[in-house]
Amino acid sequence: MLTSNLAKVLGAAAIAGATLTASYAAAETFDRTKLPGHVVTIHDDGVTKKSVLKVVEWRGENFLKVAVLMQRSQSAVCEECPGSRKGQPLVGMTLGSGLRYDAGKDRFVDGRILDPENGKTYWLYLEWVNENEIKAKGSLDQGGYVGRSQVWRPCDSACLQRAIAEAPK
Repeated sequence: MLTSNLAKVLGAAAIAGATLTASYAAAETFDRTKLPGHVVTIHDDGVTKKSVLKVVEWRGENFLKVAVLMQRSQSAVCEECPGSRKGQPLVGMTLGSGLRYDAGKDRFVDGRILDPENGKTYWLYLEWVNENEIKAKGSLDQGGYVGRSQVWRPCDSACLQRAIAEAPK
């Protein structure tokens, strides 16, 4: 009887230990200094998915390219964009550039982002809220005081495939 109870206790301890180890390993995979390969942008209303952006890191800076439009045709062009971007397809267009991680501020700073709806370029700051949410702030000033914020979410390959399937053609 004692051996049976001891076996149960040891078994429960082993399961608890394995669960803690798995939880710790999962927590270790989240790196606040890196952005995910894709993000879903959420409209200011906090609900409507607007697009999926591909994040490309190059020489310590992050660039954001439109991968999928969630509310517009995939063949939509940028009517409000300035210069050579005017009339160019939105899918494949680089909207964000220059984002770099600042360890002292624990966020991505000094980025610039083009809003294709009005053709204006804003300063961009990204900050992880948790492993499932990124606060994106577009600002008129480099200090980030005047602007608006959105929530962006990491998007894995399954999310990207769903977005492609659900997006307007």
